[in-house]
Amino acid sequence: MPRSPRSRKKQNLSPPLHHRLNAYTLAASAAGVSLLALAQPSEAEVVYTPAHGLVTRHGSYALDLNNDGVVDFTIADIDMHFDGGSLQSLAAVPAEKGDGVMCGRCASRFAYAEALVQGDAIAKGFSFMSGQAPMANAYLISGGSGQSSYFSLPFANVNHRYLGLRLQLPDGIHFGWARLNVQFVYDSFETRTWVARITGYAYETIPGKLIKAGQISEDEASVLPDSVGKARLALGALALGFIGIPIWRREESESESRVA
Repeated sequence: MPRSPRSRKKQNLSPPLHHRLNAYTLAASAAGVSLLALAQPSEAEVVYTPAHGLVTRHGSYALDLNNDGVVDFTIADIDMHFDGGSLQSLAAVPAEKGDGVMCGRCASRFAYAEALVQGDAIAKGFSFMSGQAPMANAYLISGGSGQSSYFSLPFANVNHRYLGLRLQLPDGIHFGWARLNVQFVYDSFETRTWVARITGYAYETIPGKLIKAGQISEDEASVLPDSVGKARLALGALALGFIGIPIWRREESESESRVA
């Protein structure tokens, strides 16, 4: 004969314990929902391409940032002459009007390509040149005392510096970078040249999304969003028990006071 199910005896919880259990449930639910949202698959992807490009005297490198078979930027060594001397220049040239090179002194006639370091942000809010962007200049001046030379612009004789790039695609503006080592070589006046080595480049597949110079995957994305930090604090509070809840609240109040 089957046993009849046992009836459960109702337990009356003390108000403090009842309050703690309710708070625990709410905190666990909030943290769970936040982490679930964070765990959703993302279509964002940073596409990185290793490169072994080389630019020497009067040479150029065609940069196809998103590897679609269309040249997006050209990096070129340019030889120019003027009264009393010459100028050997390295420049980045966007292929289309919507493309651009992140620049310094952008509003002046002396604008140039910024030489970014690893971790610098490339995003909306920065200025980009849509025309030829000078990267490095070597001036050779002839005079009564012979020939002298001097360098200017941020890419002159540097290693591991980055061009910040803006790429216009049908779905919107994308941001990317190209990494270079640049040195000036002067064996003779006739053979002088910038030697630019392009060692890699990348772009973000999501229109308008920030990318950092040197970033090669979404795992290296920027600053932790507030929602992630609060979800982690919530889980930390649960792990500590309800002693942790005041810690979470203190973190929030300290953050608000810093902002204020």
